[in-house]
Amino acid sequence: MRLPLFSLPMLMMPAFAQAANFSGDSLSLLWGLPFAAILLSIALGPLMMPKIWHHHFGKITAFWTVLFLVPFVLYFGFTAGIQVVAHAMVEEYIPFILLLFALYTISGGILVWGNLHGSAKLNTILLAIAPPWHQ
Repeated sequence: MRLPLFSLPMLMMPAFAQAANFSGDSLSLLWGLPFAAILLSIALGPLMMPKIWHHHFGKITAFWTVLFLVPFVLYFGFTAGIQVVAHAMVEEYIPFILLLFALYTISGGILVWGNLHGSAKLNTILLAIAPPWHQ
């Protein structure tokens, strides 16, 4: 079956896509608990249980993600769940990874000469007296 020519503009209209129609301001603070828990896991897991963390950090992260997504999908619907995941991937995760890649690439051109031994004090001094020129 062929689509009539006049239906092409209808297919190109973004209003019918209903993208990102979920508003996060309707959520209570309880929905943020899995996020806080995943941050605590990332911060404290390697310190408190290093062997478990390094072997199972993906499973721990997946657990907190599922703990948020399952009730979210049950309460708001499957479409809203897909939209939240797509939003997180496209508008938050991918730009963050690109930023890290850019910073890593740019920092590859930095060279500090001298007999310096890395420490927090030296790093702070270097950042404080960084000249505005480069070699």
